[in-house]
Amino acid sequence: MTTLEYCVVIPAYNRESQIGRTLEAILKQRIPPVEICVVDDGSIDGTADVAASFGPSVRVVSVSNGGPASARRIGIAETSAEWVLPCDSDDVWHAHFIDDLIGLHQEFPNAGLLFVNFRILGPNNEVLLADKLATAPEEWLKYTENNSQHFDLGKEAYVPLLRFSPIFQSCVAFRRSLYDEIGGIDPVVARMPAEDAHLTKRLVAHTQTVGSRRVGVDIHREGDNFSSDFPRIAYGSWWILRDLCQRQLVPSRFIEATRQEIERRAPGVGHLLFAIRDYDSMNDVLKSVPLFQRDWKLQLKAAIAKAALLFGNGK
Repeated sequence: MTTLEYCVVIPAYNRESQIGRTLEAILKQRIPPVEICVVDDGSIDGTADVAASFGPSVRVVSVSNGGPASARRIGIAETSAEWVLPCDSDDVWHAHFIDDLIGLHQEFPNAGLLFVNFRILGPNNEVLLADKLATAPEEWLKYTENNSQHFDLGKEAYVPLLRFSPIFQSCVAFRRSLYDEIGGIDPVVARMPAEDAHLTKRLVAHTQTVGSRRVGVDIHREGDNFSSDFPRIAYGSWWILRDLCQRQLVPSRFIEATRQEIERRAPGVGHLLFAIRDYDSMNDVLKSVPLFQRDWKLQLKAAIAKAALLFGNGK
């Protein structure tokens, strides 16, 4: 097979100044998508108009604001291509992005999830991170140390991806049949920070996962939003792991590794939530940290959080 029949699904909220460059990059790929669906998630700016200006190649679906996961879910349901490529409304594919995915598919025809490396840019297009895979921990060397552009995480990718994940929504392609098999995007995570990880982890837990080392996507971080949201993102990532474990949404062989990662992350997430005075979420997280595993700082912060909630001072 020399090509991919693919659709692109773009959830968008108030992105009139960014979505144009995203769509231009998609339409300039050597092999264009058979469908592009922009789900305007209740925007109050001109996002839908900008998307519609690209003509019949871009379908715009307007919905009431329900969060990115809900919009992405609607977009996938509105399309039918064999391969689904989600893309955030401010990210930009490099010219070779689809060719890299096609190369992965040719080398690993049975893989159900393909992904491409990315870099992170700031609000002025400054490079904040030049190569995501270059930051991989030492245990990842067994996957990436060869000279090949492609690498195979196999069917056990879920475990190494617990500690380090180079898979981001704008950089991934997955089979629709796999998506349907695992039940698709779960509405329970519609407004949860880091909601995309819920789908990604369930996908990789049920298929062969392969990646390309070449950077093929620019992920944009606008202003200070990412830094200020980091505690909530950390909590969302932790909450998602707990949900996967409690509801057993991944195969049983991965449950114990998930439980251990939940416990490992909990103290750090608790400290982050204390810093933004989100005491309800902090108390939720600390249920996973026995008293004997809390250092004195965490015990003190837990006491302050409990008192703040008791007297109505805090979230």
